[in-house]
Amino acid sequence: MFGLLTAIVLLAICIFAIVKAINVMNCPADKFKFHFKVFWVDGNINHNNINKLQKGECEFKLDSGMFYFKQNDNIVSDNIFDIQNIRTWNYEGFKYIAIDMKTHSEYMFSLLIDNDSVKDVKMLNALSDGMLNQFRTLAKKLQIEFVESSD
Repeated sequence: MFGLLTAIVLLAICIFAIVKAINVMNCPADKFKFHFKVFWVDGNINHNNINKLQKGECEFKLDSGMFYFKQNDNIVSDNIFDIQNIRTWNYEGFKYIAIDMKTHSEYMFSLLIDNDSVKDVKMLNALSDGMLNQFRTLAKKLQIEFVESSD
């Protein structure tokens, strides 16, 4: 019974992701939107460390041609059209993302999925893949390089 429920939930997630991907591919980059909880790791703006944000949970939002990291009342933002590339890597079971900017800024964070509420590894992977697909789609829309780790 649990296996059937898991399969149904995974199917629903896949259908939702496909429908969302079709809708996303048809909208221009400046209208592209998404919002995730992420784990802020580190970053810099023009080679100066970002001190407004501390290592830990924050919100990542992309809206109206800008992206934002928000932690408590502190916000760091940048223009999506200045993104040079997006790269990913895996470390100790977590997927990390770095956004490199043409302006010599860099933002590093991890995809944050609540492992306590989602026990099934397949479901965690599906959620992670769905989040990563949003970044892949953004890279395609902006015609920038998306470098994904092989791990």
